[in-house]
Amino acid sequence: NNTLESSQKFNQVSRKIDINNYIQYQLTQIYINNKDWPGNNMKYWNTNDPGSLWRWIIYDTDFGFSIWEESAYSFNTLAFALDPNGPDWPNPPWSTLLFRRMISNTGFRNEFINQFADRLNTNFTAERVNNVVDSIKQVFLPEIDGHLTRWELSNDGWQYNYSIIKNFATYRPVYARIHLKSQFQLGQQLEIRVEIDDPGTGTVRVNSIVPQKYPFSGIYFKDLPIRLTAIPAAGYRFVKWEMGSLVSNSVSLHYDMAEARVFKAVFAPARDIDTRIVINEINYTSSPAKDTKDWVELYNAGSSTVNLKNWIISDGSPETGYVIPDDYLFSPGMYIVVCREKSAFRLFWPMVSNITGDMAYGLSSSGDEINLYDTDGNLVDYVSYTSYAPWPTDPIVTGTSIELTDPLSDNNSGINWKSGLIGGTPGSVNFQYIPTDTTGGSPGTDPLLTCYPNPFSEFTTMKVEISLAGRYRIEIYDIQGKLLNTITDQSIDAGEYYIDWDGKNSNNARLPAGVYIIRLSGEKQHYSTRVIILK
Repeated sequence: NNTLESSQKFNQVSRKIDINNYIQYQLTQIYINNKDWPGNNMKYWNTNDPGSLWRWIIYDTDFGFSIWEESAYSFNTLAFALDPNGPDWPNPPWSTLLFRRMISNTGFRNEFINQFADRLNTNFTAERVNNVVDSIKQVFLPEIDGHLTRWELSNDGWQYNYSIIKNFATYRPVYARIHLKSQFQLGQQLEIRVEIDDPGTGTVRVNSIVPQKYPFSGIYFKDLPIRLTAIPAAGYRFVKWEMGSLVSNSVSLHYDMAEARVFKAVFAPARDIDTRIVINEINYTSSPAKDTKDWVELYNAGSSTVNLKNWIISDGSPETGYVIPDDYLFSPGMYIVVCREKSAFRLFWPMVSNITGDMAYGLSSSGDEINLYDTDGNLVDYVSYTSYAPWPTDPIVTGTSIELTDPLSDNNSGINWKSGLIGGTPGSVNFQYIPTDTTGGSPGTDPLLTCYPNPFSEFTTMKVEISLAGRYRIEIYDIQGKLLNTITDQSIDAGEYYIDWDGKNSNNARLPAGVYIIRLSGEKQHYSTRVIILK
């Protein structure tokens, strides 16, 4: 009975299911044109493990690849899977309901489209699928004559069915893109090209895929942003992106797909100064509402990839610390969470996959030391925090995490830390983080957000200064990170804006007195500030 347009409602669902698994399941069934689904042959599974997520199983797909009907490669299975009024079989309304609700969320919709495009550019290319079909034919070929004789079947029928599958593999990607474009009213198809300056020195993640062959070419949709992240190979560092006459030093790019473009990633051998692994967020006093137990988040703020196997995190010497047991290639911009108890952490953060543990020690709520050592026992980073100023004082009462406002700042100075959210933001960018240049654009393009009066009783006026045009969203959160209201979500030209807020939530109900967070976010930057509502 609900859409999932709001982040709050969508997040409730995303804490129950494996979103990436669900996307891959849906787009695969749609690509192969399985019309004995979704009202039939649908299975999903879970376990009793803490934080385990629902995942979907693909099976019984003999209706796929159109062997029962000629030229079905052009059938719009995407519209079929989103039909709100399908027949009792094969796509009745109940069977398309979850997908319809998920697609109502803009973030999920865009992720689904981009991941579908990723697969059409890799696993589902006509060349690759035809090669797989041919390889399977070779496996069965020695048995075919005997099979046809035993069941009194004709070789012409065998060859005809084979040709139908081959035609499907050849023409399906073209129609799949047409269906995406029409269903979601997307812009024109544009091609990107990704190159590596020196093969073997690194790779590039494009949305959900990491191509293994370069140059890589892929088709995406105009004005639907894509993500590109440079991943150095072990022992190498990222240097820059070359994009024609443009150059960027940012490891990750969010490209708005305004036009076709060539991206060249340049890597070089790593130097000692290129390794910078920092202690970025600490949860030392959990709230009863999110009792994740203690954890420490590490962030790769350097430009080289590091294998964290046998690195040690300790509240004392290396001999008494927790040793990371497995190979873990820690690329620039990545996070890993070291947990006191993985099972307790997963209850609240099942989607955070980059975790390790269990630590044999806890963190003191009054103050403690956290030391990070490399495989040779060298002290790489350390934090000696306290629960009194200039360190954040909220956590001992509220149970929030503490987090760096900038991972490049001195993390042993309390003034560079702020209180985060209850439960923190493990495995992702800090809530209080204010990026200076995440896109390789010109300096000074960050939006600014101020409020006056603050504290306030009746209303406050937000002054928003935008120096880079784009789509921006202003949201109100409570101290626990719960989304309460979306003030605006629209495209904004560069300029200065004043927006009043009356202290109410999305249901027009007055919020109680307390501390709230106003967050301005866009495709390229975000900024947060705190306000206080008085009684």
